[in-house]
Amino acid sequence: MSKNYLILRRWSGVGNKRNENMKIWKCLLLLIVLGGQSLQAQRLVSGQPLGQRSAAQLTAEIGIPMPNDVFLYKIQYETPDLHGITDTASGLLVVPDIPGQLPLICYQHGTIGNKADVPSNLVGEALLAMAFGSMGYAVVAPDYLGLGDSRGFHPYVHAQTEASAAIDLLYATQSFAPSISLSLSGQLFISGYSQGGHGAMALFRELEARHTQTLPVTAAAPMSGPYSISGEMKRNLFLNTPYFYPSYLPYTLNSFQMAYGNIYTELSDLYRPGYDSLVQDFLDRKISLGSLNTRLINKLSQDFGASIPRMMFKDSVQLLIQHDSTHPFNVAMRLNDVYDWTPQAPTRIFYCEGDDQVFYTNSIFTDSVMNRRGAADVKARSVGETLNHVDCVVPATLNSIFFFNGFVPLTAIESEKLLSVFWHVDENRFDFQLADASAGQGMFRMLDMQGKVILEQSVKLAFRQQIDLGERASGIYLVEISSEKGLWRKKLWLK
Repeated sequence: MSKNYLILRRWSGVGNKRNENMKIWKCLLLLIVLGGQSLQAQRLVSGQPLGQRSAAQLTAEIGIPMPNDVFLYKIQYETPDLHGITDTASGLLVVPDIPGQLPLICYQHGTIGNKADVPSNLVGEALLAMAFGSMGYAVVAPDYLGLGDSRGFHPYVHAQTEASAAIDLLYATQSFAPSISLSLSGQLFISGYSQGGHGAMALFRELEARHTQTLPVTAAAPMSGPYSISGEMKRNLFLNTPYFYPSYLPYTLNSFQMAYGNIYTELSDLYRPGYDSLVQDFLDRKISLGSLNTRLINKLSQDFGASIPRMMFKDSVQLLIQHDSTHPFNVAMRLNDVYDWTPQAPTRIFYCEGDDQVFYTNSIFTDSVMNRRGAADVKARSVGETLNHVDCVVPATLNSIFFFNGFVPLTAIESEKLLSVFWHVDENRFDFQLADASAGQGMFRMLDMQGKVILEQSVKLAFRQQIDLGERASGIYLVEISSEKGLWRKKLWLK
């Protein structure tokens, strides 16, 4: 029973003083509510401007036309660490230079091995957050615990803190928004890639379980994430098949050791001689995650003829992890699975079948479990049959933007209604006319889902245009028309 509840009971009163005590009760209730709001506001430590990026700069960096300039801010905020002790964490806020109320995206970044390579330092996946922002969304991207400004070592794929660090950043952003005249529409979208796909799913689950009144989710699009750590990831990593990202295993083990304290006593309890010292060098920050990965590949190849990750462990440990469901590592993996629940908001899980880092079966398996549980609108979608983990980023991100745009009212984000479109499939012709007949000369582009411009030509926008697209494979394409008046976009679904 909470202390606040006991106070309320003590002051609720009986007998002749009931009315007086009820007034006191109401006052105390109001103080508690206001106190809660004050505590929430204190999650924000600071908001610091980081400059801006123009649409032209983003277009040059990303390689896909970006429509809006963005302003960038570093947010510092309080959040609990693994053991519930308050820490100061950091994250990036991206705000597009467009008027009106903006929908909000929380973007969870993928695996990084350097504490400084975080969104709030405008490196790595900060660019993806900026891409979402340039499309007309306010975007927050947490750095995670143990990365950026927070202390300690990062608890890798630890679902609880992936979620809590993001949720507290969302609340901190709400507190910071009035100071920069940022008006949020109330729509909230969740996404993330690789580890960020896992983090996005963890965040999505926690929001729907405990924050539906204050942070309701409009839609979610996790991308290429290890949702089934105890199942799909473990099963594939313990095969005799070469895998060239063996460092993910010790990174995960060390994270769960920090969280639960029962995975091992000494590294030599788990690892063969030579492998334990490599992992210790990583924990001591003598080598980076990338360096650990290279050294593990070389040693596994030298010792066993190929990079077979399970071979870094002692034979007895391999048997226990594979066959003893009560082994602490197996228990920890199950605690951090994020597939076995029932989303209420529409969900798309994007992946590529050629993924060489996160096994794509994670996405298919998650889809099957969620739909079996009765989820209203969950679909896993491949966006590249042969694309590997890195090459999958662009098409997965574009598909996420297209998916989210379907929930957003007509603004600068979704400008399709500014075009009168007449699509002639049989003739492979795209006919259009701008609503603004004074737009003058412009440029027509057609992009595939990898963001590659496959057709480009100048057009006169004062009257109806006809563009011969030639022979095109079935799929989703993005058509855009640009001029000094603005940028207009239209999705094409060719079947």
